[in-house]
Amino acid sequence: SKHLLTTSAGGAQLWDATTGTPQEPMGQFVLCGAFHPSGERLVTGNDSAQLWKFPSREPIGPPMKHPADIKDLAFDPAGNLLATVISGKVCLWDTRTAKQVGPPMSHPRVVCVGFSADGQYIASGADDGTARIWNATTMRSVGPSLRHRARVNAVTFGLDEGLLLVATDAGAYLWQVRQPLHHHKHLQGGLTHAAFSPDSKMLSLRMLALFDQQLQARQPQVRITDVTGETIAETRRLVHVAKETLAFAPDGKTIVSGGDNAAIFDARQGNLVGKLGQRVVSATYSSDGKLLATLEPHGVIQVWNVATADPAGQPLRHRGNSVKISFSPDNRVLLTHDTRNGAKLWNLADSSGLLASPDARAVVVMSPTTNTLLVGNRDGTVRFWDIKQAKPVGPTFQHASIASAVFSQDGQK
Repeated sequence: SKHLLTTSAGGAQLWDATTGTPQEPMGQFVLCGAFHPSGERLVTGNDSAQLWKFPSREPIGPPMKHPADIKDLAFDPAGNLLATVISGKVCLWDTRTAKQVGPPMSHPRVVCVGFSADGQYIASGADDGTARIWNATTMRSVGPSLRHRARVNAVTFGLDEGLLLVATDAGAYLWQVRQPLHHHKHLQGGLTHAAFSPDSKMLSLRMLALFDQQLQARQPQVRITDVTGETIAETRRLVHVAKETLAFAPDGKTIVSGGDNAAIFDARQGNLVGKLGQRVVSATYSSDGKLLATLEPHGVIQVWNVATADPAGQPLRHRGNSVKISFSPDNRVLLTHDTRNGAKLWNLADSSGLLASPDARAVVVMSPTTNTLLVGNRDGTVRFWDIKQAKPVGPTFQHASIASAVFSQDGQK
């Protein structure tokens, strides 16, 4: 969902991230908020945490009341747990029952929180420069506090659970969180955006403004480092970076930096592969890293040859600003889907449409290994489709209601 949620003492505000236009405000005196991993819910926090349906913004269940104002909150990857930060404590909540799970985890002056990618660990950071790691099941601290020279602003785990990135006022710190805990490297400069490579061996960091002597102006910078903190490459002239997207290719060889001047870079050398020349609000790599699909404002989708940064076919159009994009396992078909205009399948060989499902509420899931598409409609019918032939396969199944669906890793179930 290409929406932005901002919070302040004046309330919560939803924005269309592709146009910058505000939508209806959500309540007053909201201090923090986050989208559910499914994109179909969000939570706002003040002295209680409230779940909402999205985009209808109807409340879900009772508020999760706290004895003090909530400073930060985060969902676990499954969306079943919510971690909240109040005065000196991290609280854990079951989002299905709106009830607190276990006793709070004590961390004086705590201001931020985050889950590991597998949901097994929680990291918290405080304005006294300390960070702590917690076992999400036992809610006990894992190892000693991690100490930094300045206030901690954000905590982010690497995908392999072995690294923790701590963003502070004095720069970014990398920690090896497997026992025994030890500090990797201090990366100087304020941090605004970060992405781990697929194998978690490299980092791409979008740093705060860097003074460029030639242009006599402050320019954002993307720096690529290995996990020891040693700089592998850096690029500096990424001007007018706005709605940022930053992602590694699956093979870790290239990186795409979005915004008003989107471009593809060699992740090892930092050399510019090519400018995309478009305003990019999100980007999706094919599984082999050879193709890149970008979403531009107003539902314009362009597929690119990553090696040359040249367009691979004609632009595709999917009306709407909240389009999700995914490649088929053989990278020959593209699926586009949003919650207002349904789903479309595209043949990348000639940019032609293969299939269109107008049911905006349909659950559409592509198999990770086979050319099979599952479409679950709001009337409860479920059908499988052969992506190559754009034809249904097998019988129609009836289900009471469809909220979500997922294939097994081998795509057979």
